[in-house]
Amino acid sequence: MTHPLPPLSLLVAITFISPFALNVFNPAMPDVAIDFDASISTVQLTISLYLFALGIAQLLCGALADSFGRRPVLLFGIVVQLIGTIIAAFATSIEWLVVARVLQGLGGGASTVLVRTIILDVVDRDEGGKFLSYVSMTIAATQLIAPTVGGYLNFYFSWRAIFYVSFAFNLPLAVFVYLKLRETVSTADMKPLKPSQFLSSCRQILSSPIYVGYSLCGALSTCAYIGFASIMPYIFDDVIGGNSAAYGNWFLVVSFGYLAGSFVVFETGYTFI
Repeated sequence: MTHPLPPLSLLVAITFISPFALNVFNPAMPDVAIDFDASISTVQLTISLYLFALGIAQLLCGALADSFGRRPVLLFGIVVQLIGTIIAAFATSIEWLVVARVLQGLGGGASTVLVRTIILDVVDRDEGGKFLSYVSMTIAATQLIAPTVGGYLNFYFSWRAIFYVSFAFNLPLAVFVYLKLRETVSTADMKPLKPSQFLSSCRQILSSPIYVGYSLCGALSTCAYIGFASIMPYIFDDVIGGNSAAYGNWFLVVSFGYLAGSFVVFETGYTFI
């Protein structure tokens, strides 16, 4: 049975969830530290534990989606992300905010993985490359604009406004997913949930030098970016004497640099592997 491709606009919107939630909060971290009288290292847990939860969720969501279907796992992930967002908006301590960010990361893992899976369910891999390019562009564009959006929301309103806006976007998206997204896998397969099968798949993937090489490139570049994004708001606020809105403006310089580098790689076809 051939399943139709869900609306591309819906898939792009789902892709938006996780990178936006990760990056929109960064400019507000100095103000959060002040509000909760928390150390920088404690507030930075809102990033590091978000990423840890995101990684765990991505490992599990593929197996869960093979066993129970793409649609229910994706819906569950969006609901978990919504719960985390609303807890963050009303957090009364830094501990509750960290818990909320972990929930956001767990929920965001489903949207990160399953949009790609849904596309490859319904189109062949050659055609799928075209659609996956839209996913990649969405992730890149979201990472570039989210800090600017977060900086302005924090400066003109408060850091809680960041989560209010995120919730206002994700709630109708959850409704659209429920109404418009159809299941794209016909038969359930419980094998991926078996520990032996799961570990065997992991060993097979990790034994591929090509996979490990590309993964290391992505991991190291992500580490550099996250390291910069997690400490720069404090430097900009405490050392330079700026505010979160100005930080968001200056972050656009980083964004244009990223776009320029991507354009050069695309045009020349140069790669490290």
